[in-house]
Amino acid sequence: MTTRERDGLFLLDACRNPMPKGAKAAKKRRLIRAGVPGVCSVLKAVCTTNTPVILIAHPVYDAAAAELRSGGFNVVNSGPIDFPAMSRTPHFREQLPRALSAAGWMPKPSGVL
Repeated sequence: MTTRERDGLFLLDACRNPMPKGAKAAKKRRLIRAGVPGVCSVLKAVCTTNTPVILIAHPVYDAAAAELRSGGFNVVNSGPIDFPAMSRTPHFREQLPRALSAAGWMPKPSGVL
């Protein structure tokens, strides 16, 4: 179990396979949208309607937020959170804590399991 999981956070990829190298945003959205039913199935198995769901990356948010919300999932971020790659890492570090706070998540003090 990772530290993130001990803290009650779990990561679920929007697609089973990595994005094709060089894929444009429109293609990424299409691939993600095609994977949303599978994501919904996994979420239904492990979440309640109150479980906060945070979507990371613009294509993921654009392709999945509305459908997940209409499916009864508690998507807490009101807009996309930048993917933490290359020059977007500082933005991610600002945006994710806001989404976690909106979800009511509080980090555990260091050393507490």
